Amino acid sequence: MRKLKSDGLILGALLISLILSQSAEALPMWARKYNADCTMCHTMYPQLNSTGHRFRRLGYRMPDEFN
Repeated sequence: MRKLKSDGLILGALLISLILSQSAEALPMWARKYNADCTMCHTMYPQLNSTGHRFRRLGYRMPDEFN
């Protein structure tokens, strides 16, 4: 009986946390700014590909912005 009561409390706490939680989304501000897909710089979030590494190294600017 005691085990059933503690299991019920744990289940109740989990349900309450699921009900009260809010959704979280990434903010693709660079993709929006440059009208590009996230995969332009990322292989699998948060890992960067060669374009992403160059973009970060250039201070989050595209090479053509230096002209």
